[in-house]
Amino acid sequence: MSFRACRGISYIFLLLLTSCELPFDLKTLGDRDMLKLYCEVVSGDTTVLDMDVLVPVGYHERTPVKVGPEDVVMTVDGKEVEIRVAADDDPNLEPGTLYVRENFPAGSQMCVKASIEGADPIEAKTVMPLHLDDYRLEMQLTDIVSGSYNGDNVRDMVRARLILPEVAEGTHVGIQYVVRHKTDSCGVTLFDEQVLQAVYDVTEFSSDGNLVAGVDFSNLTRLGATLTYVWNATDEYEFLFRHLTDSVSEWKDENGETVTWSSDYHFKFRIFALSEEYYQYHSRTTNEFFELGMASPSYTYTNVHGGTGMFGAISVAETPWMDDDLFGSDGTAGKEEK
Repeated sequence: MSFRACRGISYIFLLLLTSCELPFDLKTLGDRDMLKLYCEVVSGDTTVLDMDVLVPVGYHERTPVKVGPEDVVMTVDGKEVEIRVAADDDPNLEPGTLYVRENFPAGSQMCVKASIEGADPIEAKTVMPLHLDDYRLEMQLTDIVSGSYNGDNVRDMVRARLILPEVAEGTHVGIQYVVRHKTDSCGVTLFDEQVLQAVYDVTEFSSDGNLVAGVDFSNLTRLGATLTYVWNATDEYEFLFRHLTDSVSEWKDENGETVTWSSDYHFKFRIFALSEEYYQYHSRTTNEFFELGMASPSYTYTNVHGGTGMFGAISVAETPWMDDDLFGSDGTAGKEEK
């Protein structure tokens, strides 16, 4: 071992010794609580205001104050809206949850203010983004080899292009790939709907269809720890996705009986318009260990002045469910318009 390495270890050892002897009172870090707000205003009629009170680490034994509707004011275009408290029989809401039951049109200027004793007041603002109802989606099967099965190349990659109206220029646009899987086996039918990660940037593939390793995702990136993919400063909303095809498998069980397993896939896309605050928060809030359930996310953005968290808005449009019948013999899909 070199002298430099020994000296580095000695320094660390001395620091450990001295740190054990230095007194430190966590209460000197402050005694005021902090309000945390997380709220996603969606293009529906129910908006949940998730409000928490964060207690300083030096006062962890203190019971946080419960935030009530009397502590919060929400305005839309300058007019106050009613904040409700979920009852035990309210569907899809935890009892005691604060929420607003109202639809907000695109362009709505929204503001939330809250204050409780022992914490600084907070204020957060956002704007309801454009509703992306007028879209066109063009899709075509490609010759890109995504893998192999029983020695045969699998070509199930679809190139898609989302065409939006000019008024959407400058909007943060995201997309989710949703699959509904119907499985028939042993007389039992199961349905499973899930959001898949099988969405790719077109720059991930070279002109000859090969996957490019270590590519710089210049257009489409995953939004933080979510399963939503967003385009960055582009008007070419193109992407690739892996199309899961229907299949039927048969094999013999231990009794020699034939077992048939059939899979019927349908897919659709959710198209999002994101407010600036929602985009900034989720694009900067990421942690690889958090995605594995081993750590808390790393927060590097908040628009909640005086506190922490996020107040943002999203609008959602959905395509109809689609399946193999969508693609013609030449691999071209009919243009999905709305």
